[in-house]
Amino acid sequence: MFLAMLITGIAMVIVFLTLLFYSRTYGANGFVKKLADASKPESIKITHEFRNLLLWENR
Repeated sequence: MFLAMLITGIAMVIVFLTLLFYSRTYGANGFVKKLADASKPESIKITHEFRNLLLWENR
């Protein structure tokens, strides 16, 4: 039981220090901002040509 409490305590300290580092580096909600920045796509694929959009048709 002591070993489980020790491992849990160490894990909590590591998570706290990680969140503190990102909060100081990137401001409020820094860890969430870092995760969102990492999940952005590198490019956007356009499947339709612009001339086919109703906005540019002569109607």
